Amino acid sequence: ALADGSAALAISLAANPEDYLQHSQRFILWIRACFQAKTEVLVEWSEVLSKMPRERIMDTLHYFSKVLKTALSSHYQIVNSPFKKESGFDIANLAPYVHLGNIGQMQKDLEDTAYAISRNANAKICLYDLSLNMSRLVRMKKVAIA
Repeated sequence: ALADGSAALAISLAANPEDYLQHSQRFILWIRACFQAKTEVLVEWSEVLSKMPRERIMDTLHYFSKVLKTALSSHYQIVNSPFKKESGFDIANLAPYVHLGNIGQMQKDLEDTAYAISRNANAKICLYDLSLNMSRLVRMKKVAIA
């Protein structure tokens, strides 16, 4: 599920499980800070992440995207989550906050941030902007879809 059918990504995850755990820990810290709107934690998180190499930041954002897609699938009971046993994070706790009303904008924001960083934008500013947007989106009420 994490590799989305990509053999190269599956091999990479198997060869470097510590990378996966670091991504998990970063995501847990970030999403909790977004949900609680803790701006000082989000600023610190943005500063720490922005000091990493750009490719590493892009990998982290790609991982975040996958977690959010899995949370959406879990919300609508489409698939069981592979995340709990490795990271101690239960995606079922996040799933109610990721729904059809916000997932599109969440994914777009992650993609736009990754693109901007890949084009040499200031990573700290991009990541903090992403965090503020995500903080708003994760607390967005579920919209009834007819």
